[in-house]
Amino acid sequence: MHRHNHISLIQWLLATPSISDPVNAVAPEAATMMQFCKALGLTLRRPSWLPVPRFAFNILLSKLSTLMTTGQRIVPEKALSAGFSFQYPNLESALRDIVAR
Repeated sequence: MHRHNHISLIQWLLATPSISDPVNAVAPEAATMMQFCKALGLTLRRPSWLPVPRFAFNILLSKLSTLMTTGQRIVPEKALSAGFSFQYPNLESALRDIVAR
């Protein structure tokens, strides 16, 4: 999730008292690690063909490695259904903005 989306979501939640339950602060478009690496390679105009082996994640991230290799499919359903608009709704637009800075 782009940091501007995250900040905007928090501000929007503070200004929207009708939402009192927890809201998932995630990007509206889920991406696998492979999709992320491919999009990052395209954005940076660099090849992205060498995957990171699972054992490397296990060594570096311990228990967090499972999340990085298998992922979770979380959708910001409450925010979307209540009308929140993401400035960077997909991975490509978020990465383009980050790289441009």
